[in-house]
Amino acid sequence: MRVLSGWVLGSLVVSLGSGCSASEPAEELGELAEPIELHDRGASFGLAFQPSAPLQNGEAMSALQARLTRRSFATQATGAIIAPYLDEAGVQVIQNGAPVRFTCGATLVSPSYVITAAHCVDADTFKKATDTVLLELYRPTQRLALESTWRPKTQLTGTFPNYEHESFSAEDGYLVDRYSCTLSVRCGFGSLNCPNTSTAPDVALLRCEGRPGDRYGYLNLASSDRPDADVYVPWKHEVYDIAATELSTSDKYLHYVEYPTSYGDNYHYLDRNQLLPLETIPFPNGAQPRKVSDVSQLTVWTDALGCHGTSGSGFLQQDPATGAWELLGPAAVGGSSFGNLLCQHLPGVGTQRTPAPGGQHLGYSSLVQTRTVLANSTAAWLADCAPQPPGRFSLGGRSACARAQTGLAFAPRANYRDLDPWASPTLSLATGITQVGAVELEAGKSYRVSVGVAAATGCASGGSCPTISVRVGAAEVLFSPLQVAAGQTVLVGALFTAASGGSQPVSVVAEGGSGELGSLDIAANAAPNAFDTGYERAEAALVVPSVDARKALPLRFVGDGAQGFAGLLYPGERMLLTRPAVALQGTLSMRFSSPSTTAFTCGFVDTSGAVLGSVACSSGVAASFSLVSGATAAAWFIEGAPEGGAEIDNVALVVDAPAPSPCSDGMKNGTESDVDCGGSCTADCAVGKACGVAADCVSNLCAAGKCVAAPTCSDGMKNGTESDVDCGGSCTADCAVGKACGVAADCVSNLCTAGKCVAAPTCSDGMKNGTESDVDCGGSCTADCAVGKACGVAADCVSNLCTAGKCVAAPTCNDGSKNGTESDVDCGGSCTADCAVGKACGVAADCVSNLCTAGKCVNPPVSSVVATLAFASQWDVGYCASVTVTNKSSAAIASWTTVIQLSQSNVSSAWSASFTTVGGNMTARSLAWNGQLSPNGSTSFGFCANKTGASWQPKVVSAASP
Repeated sequence: MRVLSGWVLGSLVVSLGSGCSASEPAEELGELAEPIELHDRGASFGLAFQPSAPLQNGEAMSALQARLTRRSFATQATGAIIAPYLDEAGVQVIQNGAPVRFTCGATLVSPSYVITAAHCVDADTFKKATDTVLLELYRPTQRLALESTWRPKTQLTGTFPNYEHESFSAEDGYLVDRYSCTLSVRCGFGSLNCPNTSTAPDVALLRCEGRPGDRYGYLNLASSDRPDADVYVPWKHEVYDIAATELSTSDKYLHYVEYPTSYGDNYHYLDRNQLLPLETIPFPNGAQPRKVSDVSQLTVWTDALGCHGTSGSGFLQQDPATGAWELLGPAAVGGSSFGNLLCQHLPGVGTQRTPAPGGQHLGYSSLVQTRTVLANSTAAWLADCAPQPPGRFSLGGRSACARAQTGLAFAPRANYRDLDPWASPTLSLATGITQVGAVELEAGKSYRVSVGVAAATGCASGGSCPTISVRVGAAEVLFSPLQVAAGQTVLVGALFTAASGGSQPVSVVAEGGSGELGSLDIAANAAPNAFDTGYERAEAALVVPSVDARKALPLRFVGDGAQGFAGLLYPGERMLLTRPAVALQGTLSMRFSSPSTTAFTCGFVDTSGAVLGSVACSSGVAASFSLVSGATAAAWFIEGAPEGGAEIDNVALVVDAPAPSPCSDGMKNGTESDVDCGGSCTADCAVGKACGVAADCVSNLCAAGKCVAAPTCSDGMKNGTESDVDCGGSCTADCAVGKACGVAADCVSNLCTAGKCVAAPTCSDGMKNGTESDVDCGGSCTADCAVGKACGVAADCVSNLCTAGKCVAAPTCNDGSKNGTESDVDCGGSCTADCAVGKACGVAADCVSNLCTAGKCVNPPVSSVVATLAFASQWDVGYCASVTVTNKSSAAIASWTTVIQLSQSNVSSAWSASFTTVGGNMTARSLAWNGQLSPNGSTSFGFCANKTGASWQPKVVSAASP
């Protein structure tokens, strides 16, 4: 934990910053000591590593919703910063026989970026730009939630500093991922890259390797700091059992309960603790933690409770439109209710004040500060959110950060209704084409697509309805009329096979009316949802059908004990997948995995939550049934969990070819080219309807994908065989000069050039025409063309030299052009000058390097690992250097080795690698934590040395990946 940047003694705010300030001595508490063990302080905080409980008898749905919105995503997207306490030389401080480190909270705001407090990452943590801290994120399983698992680990025995306690392990369901982070922006506490320190005195932005937000999800920034709004703080802390009988003079009290005058005197600061996810909870009277000061100030006070280790943890505020918890800013200051103790307690311990609702207990750096720290990094932050997973597309990308990157005007919902638990914003859809993003496809692979719209206008009295279509690249993958009344929601879907791979633009085309576009989803057919990313978990929902089948809530998740998460379902609950693109007919097959052997029920529901069909299903066994015409699915579901709950994972859905169209269902489906006509239907399509071939049309004429009337040569339109309007082709009228033509016979002049009728050419008309190779020269003209003019053969040119379609002067090896036998400009071939690296070549002899690869002169091959050395500092008799190792290959490497020639130097210290020195060379080998480098990824190590002669400068000899 890191100290809060300020805390209150009486009415005095004391700034602690990154250092230590002596607190008033505690009084002797004796037998009056209250219990201060964290896990029994039920009034002070909650255990966020325990799954949200199901709906209790007589409990309102809002209570279940409150639990799920907190622990489903807010706690997963928040972690702990583990930072070493460094001395002036940048070496981690050792006290009482152990390394001293700080822990602070941090909140993911994109896949790679986290927000924390500046005092958590001040100069005691970041001495130089290459310094890093660790971000810990947690995937607790159901096993960890059992008191028989976690409680024994909270027992401290022995005396300080050699306390003993059991450690958590993966077998306990304690799963932790760690990511290396560097400092991007720090506002306050030694500002770095801060755009405005006057509006941001205590906030920082870190960038973490490995995109942790892809797995754990990330939170939106709040749109405003609402006065008097409830707040919620997920945070991380170790948990120890300190007995109620503990005296204020005891060893555990002095070295854990009491706040230290020196970090290393408190067990919390020693590198021997494991953290658990905790959370703020309501006061015993039911009052939720809330803001208690002016939100226009740079620091906003709340009556939430915590510890000094709550520093940097995100204060969250709930979006009233979506129910999602969003970030305001990091915890920054603590109030007088801390007293001189590590944590606040309810009731207070000994002479510590008992916190009350409405008091100033914890304060956070305001939303203004959070926005300031992101101001100079907005482009990188938003770009970090943009990519959607390959083979998947969801309108808006499932986060405000991703929506902002699209440049589209999303707005709160009006008429659109579906089962999305987050009530995601919608787009106003006007007539015409709207590009909504891009999807990464694999050629030849099958995909499902569905779209949801609340139509602004219904079908006209004559029966024509507005239509909507979806294009992926140039292909129309879905087309359907919107056969609903104005304001109603309709879902339509289709199955398609990707004709080409790579990133394809996704567009929506509305005709005959406008509407509110609420969803557009593309999913690879048969691809499982493993819930291992925040993106995947965002499509899952939970309903309690016996209470309200339409009230979709976020699904609860637990660590799956392997690489990610699994959904957790209790009896009476129904799990929904709301974005798997299932709004289509045909034979559907579903499969999932679960440790439970119970018989579940699987099926589909519509937008009202009504069951369209269901079958018995079980883990690992495909369940199949058909959805027929008229039944439009909004979500897939599973229910029937046994007592104690069941984990659900790896949900896969396969839709076979849609059922053939009956040609009378009022929908465009099957092989139909338009609604109930064309294709295999006996009814041909009327003029204006869509068609694929002429046989689809009553008129037997299909032009530009539409059925058209039989053309005439006097209808004022270009149609039929005409080359231009009412001329050419089969028309008796030939086309005038300037009109379009297909052949010479279409033209009055009997000359058709480049698709246009032209006048008879001459060699003096100032135009390139006839047989001329350029304007009035070449070809049949007597005048030959000058240098630089176009030519077809050498005879067209005054120089009698035609190269690449241009008349050229006789080439030389110093004319600044690539010509003659040269392989590149004035080099290679018959030239005496060989070509430099990067220039074109035909053979090795063309190159200075005598190496020609793929038509380019290249340097001799080098290692795919590159090391660069830079001096961090130097003085009369010594220096310190930093070496950056970069993976320049296209594949990840597992380890690296770098050799440094020390010259006239003796190494005095080195870090972040394993070192051996032989003769005048020092070999640095990667450690377990920094050996793996992704393509273009880099890490660094360093060393300090004494100069032993004038030629002391070190240099990199080699870098390689073994």
